[in-house]
Amino acid sequence: MKILASYFRTQADLCREIADALAHQDDPVISKIRDMADEFDHNASALERWLAEVASVEALQGGAPGLH
Repeated sequence: MKILASYFRTQADLCREIADALAHQDDPVISKIRDMADEFDHNASALERWLAEVASVEALQGGAPGLH
């Protein structure tokens, strides 16, 4: 899952590079590309938060299997 978060960050960076490279900065397409970058960043952040929560729970459990 950490690789997926990294993928999202890479895609966000790529979208921003594409938007910056376009000649007509007032083009509405640039706004859409930047929105895509923000969405990729949001997805990466959400995934990273989830991974941190999972790691925290695992640390509290001490690696012991859950007993119900």
